[in-house]
Amino acid sequence: HGVEAMQSFFDKDISAIVGGDHFYVSDAEKISNAMGIEYLESWEKDEVESTKRFSFSIVNNEPINIESFDYMIGDLNFYSGYDVFLFEGEFDFWKISYDMDNDHFNIQNTKSGKNILIKILPLIETLKAKSISLSQKHSASSMRLEKENDNLKVMIQFFDLEGTNYNETEITRMKFMLFIKQK
Repeated sequence: HGVEAMQSFFDKDISAIVGGDHFYVSDAEKISNAMGIEYLESWEKDEVESTKRFSFSIVNNEPINIESFDYMIGDLNFYSGYDVFLFEGEFDFWKISYDMDNDHFNIQNTKSGKNILIKILPLIETLKAKSISLSQKHSASSMRLEKENDNLKVMIQFFDLEGTNYNETEITRMKFMLFIKQK
């Protein structure tokens, strides 16, 4: 930290611009102006840019009927779109991953090989269609996915879903709990 890293952008000593040897957040506007760059506060956004992002969260925590599930894996946060979480239960070892390129949320019991693939983008498109804005709270039930195959029954309760809408929708963050029933 400090102003030394920025010195190469200036002909004169940068400490004269900020009035000392240390850089403070309040000096950001002084430095931007000295560089000939318009300074924007962190809360100021380009209107086009803000329409390219979405952020959905639950409005409340409503009760969830979980009596038919064997496992609960909670409070998971995936950020990069290529996250993997490993969970060791008493009898099983679970691998939970999300592949952003293929929109595959994969839940797998690594001991038995049982797995299920779940797509999340259809839920996001549904939430976007129901929303007045791209930053909105929804009921917990509308932010829940349930899927079943011959091997597993899964319920994902999302608390937050965030992402971008540039050429295609990409998920950049999801916070969720997972409920699993083995068959």
